[in-house]
Amino acid sequence: MALSAVKATKATSATGTSVTMTNLTATAGNALIVGASGYEADITTGAMLAVRTGDTFTTDTEGNTSAATDVQRIGIASAPNVGAGPTSLVATVTLANGVVAFALEVGGPPTSSILDASSPAIKIGTSTSASTNNLTNVTPDAIFVAMVGTEAGGNPITLTTGGSFTDNVGATTMKETNANSFPASGMGFRIVSATGAIAGAWTVDNADWGGIIAVYKDAGGAPPPVVEAGRRRTLTGAGI
Repeated sequence: MALSAVKATKATSATGTSVTMTNLTATAGNALIVGASGYEADITTGAMLAVRTGDTFTTDTEGNTSAATDVQRIGIASAPNVGAGPTSLVATVTLANGVVAFALEVGGPPTSSILDASSPAIKIGTSTSASTNNLTNVTPDAIFVAMVGTEAGGNPITLTTGGSFTDNVGATTMKETNANSFPASGMGFRIVSATGAIAGAWTVDNADWGGIIAVYKDAGGAPPPVVEAGRRRTLTGAGI
């Protein structure tokens, strides 16, 4: 079964450490990839978590957008083989004061162990060209999910995806009204059919930013039989 981006959902909260996506539905057996960012003067010891009753989420990568004040904590978590719902999903960034969350439903991944490769450390910068570190997939058929968080000093901010990524919420440009009310952040995906080093990219307003990336694999199919010197044997390994 080929990977597909089925549905994307976004939720925001101007205060507190969590945001809830009420009665989130999904196709049973699909995966949910959740990105969340939390804003606060200093949450360098915070953590990103996602919870949905009946599903088991793992935080795959997270980090802080800056070592300065007014930083964000951003993270990406995943759950394979989710239930259909409707069931509320709660994304939490501990110690935050305002949270933005994105949920991407993905069809075609395995029912367990969906993370394809370990994610690199967060990449931070201050230019108008934000990006993640490069990440290389092991499984050819895979979906990359990248997230950016920025600190705009209270100004409106625009985030435009690049690098052949598709904005997670279905538009090419993402806008947050005020980074001091809730985080200015965005999440995008890219489906590939070959291995290679890939990075997420955005054009942002000039602000401190941080980018993280994770890659998730296709379920693959049964290995084909191989005939060798009159004998029939089967190779093991996804995609072989």
